[in-house]
Amino acid sequence: MKDIALLKKLHLESEEANMNLTKKGAVFFDINTSRDSAHTITTLGAVHCASNKAFEKKVNKPSELSIVLQDFLSWLQTLNDGKPVGLIAHNCFAFDKPTLERSAASVGLKISSSVISAYYDSMLAYKDFLKVEKRPSLDVIAGNDAPRRDHGALHDSKLLKNCILKTLSQENLKIRTFFESRFKLNEIE
Repeated sequence: MKDIALLKKLHLESEEANMNLTKKGAVFFDINTSRDSAHTITTLGAVHCASNKAFEKKVNKPSELSIVLQDFLSWLQTLNDGKPVGLIAHNCFAFDKPTLERSAASVGLKISSSVISAYYDSMLAYKDFLKVEKRPSLDVIAGNDAPRRDHGALHDSKLLKNCILKTLSQENLKIRTFFESRFKLNEIE
């Protein structure tokens, strides 16, 4: 029940954005934060599904956060012929999306829908897909395919991309289908 409430609260911005999710418009991302109560971004990593272009920047001191976030948003704009992208993260709705938005707001940046069309949570999608009670960790989904040594943001982004592409291939699914059937608001009310 908690997952349904979370989905309702943090539902994809529009069904149309979901229908437009393609490998060309998909970006897998991960945020690492400090362990203190502020959860300050320490590393931001991402990989574009279609081109395999990667982004990773560390935030070594608070004054660098604004530059790293601006660089990330600029990088996103180069990926999908200037069209907005869909960001996919494992535990996106509970952690990555709010952390990204809170951090952007803290340095006076607004994340535009012309850059990011929607967010997708692979943890919730896999929970539904695997029909399990608990939210499966990235380690569980990856299994023996890719042991996580460093837990770095870019490493985890690439690992998530590989896991999802493997699932899509094995199940003969399109990326939007994997997420679409799991996040329609009218299906969970």
